[in-house]
Amino acid sequence: MPGMAKVDYLIVGQGLAGSCLALSLLERGKRILVADISDDHSASRVAAGMFNPITSKVRATTWNAEVLFPFLHTFYQNAETITKRRFYHPLPMYRPFPSDEDQKGWNDVTTVYLKELHLRSRYPQFVRDPFGGLELNHAGYVDTKTFVEVVKDHLHSLNCWLEMSGTFLVNEDFLDRCQEIAARVIFCEGVRVSENPFFKWLPINRLKGEVLDVQVDLPKDIIFNRSVYLVPGANGFRAGSTYDRSGEEGISTRGILDIEQRLRTLLSVDFTTTGSDWGFRPVVRDRRPILGEHPERKGVFIFNGLGTKGVSLAPWSAKCLSGWMEGIESLPDELNISRFYPLYFKYLQDS
Repeated sequence: MPGMAKVDYLIVGQGLAGSCLALSLLERGKRILVADISDDHSASRVAAGMFNPITSKVRATTWNAEVLFPFLHTFYQNAETITKRRFYHPLPMYRPFPSDEDQKGWNDVTTVYLKELHLRSRYPQFVRDPFGGLELNHAGYVDTKTFVEVVKDHLHSLNCWLEMSGTFLVNEDFLDRCQEIAARVIFCEGVRVSENPFFKWLPINRLKGEVLDVQVDLPKDIIFNRSVYLVPGANGFRAGSTYDRSGEEGISTRGILDIEQRLRTLLSVDFTTTGSDWGFRPVVRDRRPILGEHPERKGVFIFNGLGTKGVSLAPWSAKCLSGWMEGIESLPDELNISRFYPLYFKYLQDS
């Protein structure tokens, strides 16, 4: 990095968060540099990328859905136009009711996200749905692996992408070198934040997700989802996921068997498992991303904690952070790192 031209922003990490923030800053006309290392098991490169506006257990829309979902639609479509690649796939979602009681709980629910309420079996040739189910609008998936790769290619074409060594350490020397070339540094490292001395005090934990690649005779113009999702892809379907807080790396027999059992409960057709993968998601206890400036180090920022809903949270969060850093919009309290500042001062005392 020494000797490079000065830029407005240096983004460290180019997963889903870093990619969305890079596009947001470029749209604002900012000079950026994105530095990243290869990590085959980051959530952005493994996840099925599903987005869904309804939380069925509480019969409500997901947090801030009325803002997040219109914005993500525009954001990903614009990103496809810029990169000339397709990775955004809006599709309806069908969620079978697990019981007659659950079905009755939806009879008086009105929402723009509900395409149709089925009170009897709708897709018996594919799934076990004797009680009917919800057919939802504004759902779908983003091929996150392709998205990250095409954004990387776009950044390369603009000469604003840098490969970092997999052995690099974030420390005072590293930050000094970053601030020599950028007025502001934003860390978008995902679970690697635990190795970052400037932000390791934040309550960001690793949640492992395992997914399966399966072959199954299903339509590819709809997503089926009840305790396990089936997202269509070029070579079959991706099914998942597990939510493992153990911190153990790698595919587990337990995880594979768990997903396969849930698939048998959902599907009325046979399937074949053809592959598996895993990755770590950065999750926060209040299930909201963490955006903002370090409590003492000026010009040092973070964008992290996208968790299991990163595809829907990342675009709007990136807009909020980029606009706030430019002084043209506020940063929502629910996302602001300041909500955890007391933990930083406790961390200093304990250290």
